[in-house]
Amino acid sequence: MNVNELKEIIKATLFAYGDIVAKKKLCDILQIDEKQLRVVMASLIEQGQPTNKGILIKEINDGYQMYTNPEYYDYVRKLFERNTSKTLSQAAYETLAVVAYNKNVTRAKIESVRGVSAGSTLNTLLDKGFIEEAGRLEAPGRPVLYRTTSEFLKAFDLHTPADLFPIETFSEEKKEVLEE
Repeated sequence: MNVNELKEIIKATLFAYGDIVAKKKLCDILQIDEKQLRVVMASLIEQGQPTNKGILIKEINDGYQMYTNPEYYDYVRKLFERNTSKTLSQAAYETLAVVAYNKNVTRAKIESVRGVSAGSTLNTLLDKGFIEEAGRLEAPGRPVLYRTTSEFLKAFDLHTPADLFPIETFSEEKKEVLEE
């Protein structure tokens, strides 16, 4: 199979799936190794980089996904206007920050950092798919642990959680809150 054929198969696969396709899954489908996949994907991603392209491919976590060029957001958004909900509240952003910077975190930890109840905010973030349950803490009561999702990464244009702004860039007051 030549490189151009591989590229077209990858584009068709990513388009049809509509979500992140793991590198391993693509390798299995294409019957190539990960090194070959990286070479083909680098070329494919580079081809889409001119800003006049409507569809781009992005590496997210350990896979790839097709997405629309942000330059065309205002046009694409019109397709979904009825279904889009309002932006997140300040409380939701704060809760999301605590979850993102603490990786696996309990509701009690979130509430101690924020100083208010987090129940409805956690439900909102779960409903929107920005966080998910990550298991239970081995402690009395076995509280639920929360973590961010791939949906969170996509919404905030991050490749991995490591792409979050470093805590060192925050003011001392904000650092103390996040590190509590």
